[in-house]
Amino acid sequence: MTININSSTFTGLKGIMVSIEIDISNGLPSFSIVGLPSTSVKESKERVRSAIINSGFKFPLKRITINMAPADLKKEGVLFDLPIALAILLATNQIVVNNLDEFLFMGELSLSGDLKKVKGALPIVVDSINNKITKFIIPIDNAKECAVIKNAEIYPFENLNQVIDYLRYGDLMPYSLGEIKYNEKTYEDLCEVAGQESCKRAIEVAAAGGHNILIL
Repeated sequence: MTININSSTFTGLKGIMVSIEIDISNGLPSFSIVGLPSTSVKESKERVRSAIINSGFKFPLKRITINMAPADLKKEGVLFDLPIALAILLATNQIVVNNLDEFLFMGELSLSGDLKKVKGALPIVVDSINNKITKFIIPIDNAKECAVIKNAEIYPFENLNQVIDYLRYGDLMPYSLGEIKYNEKTYEDLCEVAGQESCKRAIEVAAAGGHNILIL
């Protein structure tokens, strides 16, 4: 049985859609990840195995093959842990999800099954919105940064079990950032800003030429 799960990676400020494909077949137990995975992605095998077992599920003693498409794109980071774990549980019929294609999944798993914050969540959400995916299941520590994106439905969770419960019952409203409060103090002159000489110089040049500027 082959399962496809939406995930993503990023390069710089650009998100790139990645499809997590899994096939589980009979044979000597093995766990392979293909599709140009980096070392951090390959190491997800041990994190995923422990997270599944410590979350109360069974890890299959079969031949497991994970493919990350497109295969010619280098995959980096730890955000694929969650979609890989869900793919294994779906392929072994331990959970059933009917609307899987509506979501994009990302998150690092600890050995106990907790979800940890990942890098690149913001550009991933922006790119996915452009690709008609609006629902995101992410670590709770990424909720605030992702919720600022218009039309994005953010579902943040603390661990693998919470994600599975939501997929089963759909009993959660999207995360709401609420009213954004800004500091009332304003700066009328750059001389009031201490340090940051290179940033101030870049702002002055951009202002003089009427250009846009992005400061990270």
